[in-house]
Amino acid sequence: MEVHSASWKIEVRAIDAEGDSVGNWFMLGSESMSAATTTPQRLFFQYPVSLGRYKVRATRLDSKDTNSCVGQEVRWGEARGYLAGGVAFPDNVNLVAMRMRATDNLSQRSSRLINYIVTRKLPVWSADSGWSSAVTKRSIAWAYTDILRASYGAKLTDTRIDLAALAQLDQVWTSRGDKFDGVFDQQVTDWEALTRAARCGRAVPFL
Repeated sequence: MEVHSASWKIEVRAIDAEGDSVGNWFMLGSESMSAATTTPQRLFFQYPVSLGRYKVRATRLDSKDTNSCVGQEVRWGEARGYLAGGVAFPDNVNLVAMRMRATDNLSQRSSRLINYIVTRKLPVWSADSGWSSAVTKRSIAWAYTDILRASYGAKLTDTRIDLAALAQLDQVWTSRGDKFDGVFDQQVTDWEALTRAARCGRAVPFL
């Protein structure tokens, strides 16, 4: 099998927030490849640039062999950029990263059907020792206080919450086997979240 080659260059140009050019094109790199195979070859190149926004272009440097028996075509796959410093998430956010093999069974819909078995951990309050560290709990009362105290909830201080009454209710609910296993997968008001949690113990919130 005859060996064929191709060469190209990668250039970038700085742009502003509106996408208008603010500088000249400059070259990031010049690449080439030689092979004797009918299997498509996928290549990846990484170039450092100064912090900013850019548009990118690739230009082939050699002439394509137009012979029908020669596979010498070069195609641009994609260009990726990375945010400097990454993205910071709050401590109460759990992140999961995964890779999926691109097979015939992987579709746009099935790639989003990811399910997890999760365990809720919440701090528990007592009159003797105050708040504990986060422990596994299905309690209505401490889910209720989490909604009241959390940064993603009502953000109330302990002085605004009747903790003694909730501790007493927790004993009643635990003895009856009442639990709160709810999931909030869309944004709701604090009052609606409190109402849903209290409903599991046949109760209602009040100011």
